[in-house]
Amino acid sequence: IYSRRQGIANSLRNGDTNPKDEDLADLFRVKNIISSRKQAEIEAGIKTLFLPNVVRNTILTIQKQPYDKTKPENEEMLLNLWSELIPDKPLQSRISPQWQEIG
Repeated sequence: IYSRRQGIANSLRNGDTNPKDEDLADLFRVKNIISSRKQAEIEAGIKTLFLPNVVRNTILTIQKQPYDKTKPENEEMLLNLWSELIPDKPLQSRISPQWQEIG
């Protein structure tokens, strides 16, 4: 018998960022979970399992955005990256061999 738990597991493996509503509804029906409070708790718990997919998809989206030195926000993000990775060492200049320290 096909289980919606398998549907939830498949969604996780496929990189989905949320469980499908029908998978959750079937899980609650099969497990006879009728309390809305309990359903909400279980749904919240299951959604936490999807957070790594959300993070991965966000990173992949950001990676696809090309760097543009003419955009001040790109320059700011680059300088913020430096200060986050090496907070105790000031960057001598925006174009510097120091960048080799972080790869």
